[in-house]
Amino acid sequence: MPGATIAYDNAGNMTQDNLGNTYSYDAEGHSVSSGGVQTSFDAFGRAMEQNRNGTYTQIVYSPTGQKFAFMNGATLQQYIVPMVAGMQAVYNNSGLQYYRHADWLQAFHELTLDVIGLERDSTDALRPGARRFL
Repeated sequence: MPGATIAYDNAGNMTQDNLGNTYSYDAEGHSVSSGGVQTSFDAFGRAMEQNRNGTYTQIVYSPTGQKFAFMNGATLQQYIVPMVAGMQAVYNNSGLQYYRHADWLQAFHELTLDVIGLERDSTDALRPGARRFL
């Protein structure tokens, strides 16, 4: 792109993108700073905490190693409940937000209910009229 300044470090990691965002990495190649968000990692290499302009979010993992909850200190922000067939129910401190399901490529889609109880997929914008009854 004309006028775009994209930079890389000696390991091939992008250190600046065409929008001016800067990135930095630790010795293991984890992104520790990305677009102003600093990330800390645990001994297993998993993201443990994120700092967004002084607001810290801790990431809680289940015993099986999957992301389970996002916390701000003792305050729950979001938690994820695994369900059958790879589905997930995503809750916040007010209750159920949405369901997530994976397609055959394991890409997640959000399922929400509209006002009249029809199920809407996050990809419905790409497929007009793609509604299903619950």
